[in-house]
Amino acid sequence: MIAPIAFPWFLQASPVVQFIAHTFFFGTVLGWYLWKSHERSGLEGPAV
Repeated sequence: MIAPIAFPWFLQASPVVQFIAHTFFFGTVLGWYLWKSHERSGLEGPAV
């Protein structure tokens, strides 16, 4: 829904390029979110 509007070439790209783009963008956002939520949880430090 967003990709064709923001990136008109996206629908013409190969499925491999689409997969890598989705993996990179969604993975970056998800990784950042999980990192920040872990910091807020107070669970820093080694597990005993």
